Amino acid sequence: MLEDFITNLLIVIAVTSLFGYLGSVALRSKATRDVATGALSFRYISPYRVLAAASLLLPGAMCALSLHLYRSGESDFFIWFVIFIVFGAMSVFLLLECFVVRLLVSEEAITSISPWSGRRMFSWAEIESISYSKTSKWYVIVGPFAKKIRASEYLSGISELVSELRKRIAPEKWA
Repeated sequence: MLEDFITNLLIVIAVTSLFGYLGSVALRSKATRDVATGALSFRYISPYRVLAAASLLLPGAMCALSLHLYRSGESDFFIWFVIFIVFGAMSVFLLLECFVVRLLVSEEAITSISPWSGRRMFSWAEIESISYSKTSKWYVIVGPFAKKIRASEYLSGISELVSELRKRIAPEKWA
């Protein structure tokens, strides 16, 4: 029992350390500048994209195990199949988030591209408020009709984004 506790504690410490490391990498990373438009581009950092791609290995292994259990006639097949579906869906979500989401900051506006909310663009004058969610670790930029752009703390160059927002948005609009 003590061995299980120590093993679980070490796993929690390792996962927490990994995310702490990724957060520090994101804070040190820089945004890229689009050559054609001159806009700053913010995307998830490379380690997150590698982690997202690697996340497909777990559902793949579960699928292979499910097939093996099904062929052998064992009753655990359904449970493993459901777990495969759940982890497969989470992996697809993570892949879409890490490879599609990006923010563009230009002289005129901020634009968000996301598989969840599509393309949103707010001119600097349209931004109504900016807040930070400690729980979700993202900045929430509210525009017209209460539409929101969320900027994850794990985007490349997030400190540059915050500097741009502080330059362009009045202090009274920050929550």
